[in-house]
Amino acid sequence: MKKLYPLQFADTADMCILDDGKKSETELALEEKKIKFSSSCTEDSFIAKGFLAGNTLDEVIETYLGNLLGDKIFEYYRGIFPLQIKIHRFNKMSPVFVSPNNEVARERFGCWGKERFWYVADVKKGAQIFMGFKKEMTARSFFDYASKHHLKDAMNEIEPEIGESFYIAPGTPFCAGGGVTIIEVAQNSPIELDLTDDGQIGEAMDFLNYQFYTPEYKMPEECSFRVEKVMLKSEEIISPEDSDSFIIYVGLSGKAKITAEKEYSAGQSDIVLIPQELNEFHFTPDSENPVFLRIYMAPVKEEKDSYMNYEEQEDHRHHNHNDHCDGECDCHHNDS
Repeated sequence: MKKLYPLQFADTADMCILDDGKKSETELALEEKKIKFSSSCTEDSFIAKGFLAGNTLDEVIETYLGNLLGDKIFEYYRGIFPLQIKIHRFNKMSPVFVSPNNEVARERFGCWGKERFWYVADVKKGAQIFMGFKKEMTARSFFDYASKHHLKDAMNEIEPEIGESFYIAPGTPFCAGGGVTIIEVAQNSPIELDLTDDGQIGEAMDFLNYQFYTPEYKMPEECSFRVEKVMLKSEEIISPEDSDSFIIYVGLSGKAKITAEKEYSAGQSDIVLIPQELNEFHFTPDSENPVFLRIYMAPVKEEKDSYMNYEEQEDHRHHNHNDHCDGECDCHHNDS
């Protein structure tokens, strides 16, 4: 079995490049259009280049198991890719969303809950983020605001700045719009309830955080994943084998090269998945001080969460209550 390599993703199977070195219309399309990665439906996550081109991320996991994810992560998550990574470009205000924690999600939906990390990649004049309640609420007061579609009036309003980051805990309502670009890292869960939809308000009322909420700018230690901002000033030699996790790089600015037998480029908005089995790779600047997000999983428990209904999760991972777009924003979060 051939050894894995850094993986990039295409929008569809028709946008894959094999190792023949030929320039095709497909390749030109990839050069013109930034590749985006999301693991929300990994059966549609097509590998873009190399001998695995045309295969989905699901198929690669089925073949390489813990060599891709890390043995403990593969076992704990039962072979399901544990993260979603999306790039949202909110040109209009999105609906107000909320997701439950693991306990509520597994009891009600048979899947994982959803905690999030937001990184503000770009801001235009008038951009806004709303997050949590600016005063203590009750179920009645929440319902009054939500049923009248004035929920944002009760929420903290933030004028985002480039480079800011936020941790959004389960149970915290949030929305964004007006020209903000967000890189989102989240648990791989389909459960997002739309609090502007009268039919979904009641579903969320028993797990909402009604307390006065201070926006969290740092990730808590108990978060299931880690995100670091890296400015690459000189070459780094990194060994994923030293940890039990794959690594994902998201380009924020500049360019870099990832060398693992072959050379791979990574630039702004590119997302590259580094398999856990790589002995080491060289991460080298290809412009002045490129900046990336580095994402990996926190150490997992020794025992699997036996309460999870993984058969139901397989069904739910193909269904999302609400896509962030919902016609309200120009998001780039293709399933790949």
